[in-house]
Amino acid sequence: MKPAAASKRKASEIEEPQTLQKLIAMMKDFKWSIKIVIKSVAKFVVSSRPGIKPQKKAKVSKAEEAKKFDVSAIKLDGESTTSVPVHDSCDEIRKKISAYLREPGFTQAAFLREIAKTYPEEKKIQSKVLNDFLSKKGATAGNTSSAYYASYVFFEKIRLGDGKPKSKHREEMEKQWASEGSVDTKTSSSRPYFCHCQ
Repeated sequence: MKPAAASKRKASEIEEPQTLQKLIAMMKDFKWSIKIVIKSVAKFVVSSRPGIKPQKKAKVSKAEEAKKFDVSAIKLDGESTTSVPVHDSCDEIRKKISAYLREPGFTQAAFLREIAKTYPEEKKIQSKVLNDFLSKKGATAGNTSSAYYASYVFFEKIRLGDGKPKSKHREEMEKQWASEGSVDTKTSSSRPYFCHCQ
């Protein structure tokens, strides 16, 4: 294969070198992105240390995944009418989602399937909706997102299923939103309000 033709291939299509010598040779032949170079060098540094093996992500079967986060037996007040009172900020839910997605073997697709079950008719929640919600910052940023509401219900069911007490943040949020009942999930926090003065 000619180096010129190979350089046009995407970096993701080029297989990872197995030795440092191959890495150096490939770097001469191909236009490698800095990310691939750093990743490959780091892999060689870790694997060259005696007694240290790179960690492999534990595989989790679909049955284990489903069982661990199966909350279908737990029902919340207002769940059948999609009106469960929400008592966590958007930022807190984003933290919980990020922690869930770091679990070995658990994917975003699996998470979306689980949170969709919190709706009475199992609404389909697209990955774009979740990613849009995760990209926001602020206590009420993304408060009308279906990903926010469904994730809150999902994590609340897990908390109840595990028999865990309410977090300090949760108790503070209940006090803060006591007059309204819960976080408003119908009116966007970014919606402008106009005041007419005379």
